Amino acid sequence: WDAECWAEGYDYENLLKSDANFPDHDRDDQYRTGTFYAMHPMAESDYEIPDDSYEFIEGDFIFSISDGQATLVSYTGNEKEVVIPETANGFPVRFLGVQAFQDNLTIEKVTFAASIISTPDGWCTSYPFAEYGVFAQCRNLKTVVFPENSQLSYLGKFTFGSCDSLTDIELPSSIRVLADACFSQCTGIDSIVLPEGLEELGGAL
Repeated sequence: WDAECWAEGYDYENLLKSDANFPDHDRDDQYRTGTFYAMHPMAESDYEIPDDSYEFIEGDFIFSISDGQATLVSYTGNEKEVVIPETANGFPVRFLGVQAFQDNLTIEKVTFAASIISTPDGWCTSYPFAEYGVFAQCRNLKTVVFPENSQLSYLGKFTFGSCDSLTDIELPSSIRVLADACFSQCTGIDSIVLPEGLEELGGAL
């Protein structure tokens, strides 16, 4: 390993942690000298390597994993009814990609996983006018279902932008923030019952 590292030109300060991190590892004496530690101070310090981030496909979904949590990056299916899974590869699905369902014209009903805690902020362009968000311009989406034990607390900007067929949505009691324009151009919605615990209401509609 040492020879390979040197051959590839890697610096040891980027690879080695302190002896305390390797209770079952005996480092060669040459790596225990004060000179080596002086040259590569990181080798003498503890640090944590963050969880590796990676993407994978599971069914009709593309997920990314980071820090032990999953993000639904994109939906690739063509079902009319979609249920967002609670877990992916054993990790809880906490977040949705900013354009996970963008422009999908097939979906009519989506059921959120209780594990999702927020949707990201989207954006819009003025010329030509277009909205970008998790479900933005899903023009045949009629119904959104949140489970009773939903953990969703933040609904980001333009999450449902231009979902003009959306008529049936009951927000979960966990919601604390409805960001600006999260229901922008949702012309089919007549009314929404706001959760009692709501703390911030932007220009949601």
